[in-house]
Amino acid sequence: MSRRATFDLVLLVVGTAVIALGLEAYVGDRALAATIGGEEYELLAPGMLVVLAAIPFLVWVGSRSLADLPRLQRYLALLLRIALVGVLALGLSRLARTTEATRISTIFLVDVSESVPDASLVGAREHLAAAWAARGDNDVQLVTFARDARAIALAQDADEVPEITRHVEDSPDAQGAQGTQGSQGTQDTQDTGSTVRGDRGGGGTSLGAATNMAAALQLAYGLYPPGHLRRAVIVSDGGQTEGDLLAEASRSRGFGVRLYYHALREGAPAEVAIRDVDLPERIEVGEPF
Repeated sequence: MSRRATFDLVLLVVGTAVIALGLEAYVGDRALAATIGGEEYELLAPGMLVVLAAIPFLVWVGSRSLADLPRLQRYLALLLRIALVGVLALGLSRLARTTEATRISTIFLVDVSESVPDASLVGAREHLAAAWAARGDNDVQLVTFARDARAIALAQDADEVPEITRHVEDSPDAQGAQGTQGSQGTQDTQDTGSTVRGDRGGGGTSLGAATNMAAALQLAYGLYPPGHLRRAVIVSDGGQTEGDLLAEASRSRGFGVRLYYHALREGAPAEVAIRDVDLPERIEVGEPF
């Protein structure tokens, strides 16, 4: 290697080191972001852009190549090497598309079955009203459930939330076009609300004689607005009679829903009273009584 070539190589190495140190000092630990086509892209590890400092070295090596190739072919080979280094630097810099979701959508799933006393419904409304008053730019919705689950429309300009009532067969919120909801039943929707109907089995029980929390959670999936963090608050006495809440809660993780639970502590009114117990004075072994 001639003295001129040695000098050029030393100059190239020093220049490459200066460029690498300059990039490192400029970028540091900062995250570089840019908006392209309405989407925000970010380099999570921009310090790895120092790999681009190897490009001058590639240019120097290519200019001193002794390969007997056409000039166009040598230029194309050099461009491919530069592109490879650029892709490598981009990959090491961890290019990512970022989204910002700061608003929260909270859906209250309130149990209105017959096992829940009226005092508990009043308390559930108070919790809903507190969340409604403090919602700000966030979203708050209401779903009531017993055997079926129904979405109750809340007027966005209202100062108060409506009373939480029990389900009746001819409720306006239960009307709408029928669709399918998997093996769990049918789903009705209209402008003011939605309904997920549980499996009635024999069909002889009233609307409030069963509790299907899983159906309420299934209905909530389709109510969350886009771009919001998803939250669900189950307000119930825990007396599930239909559906599988544990399985549905595990499934909700795939929808990005975080679950919370508020237990209704008020006891249900007495339904059975024992006045006396009549037993025989003497019971023989094996004698039924």
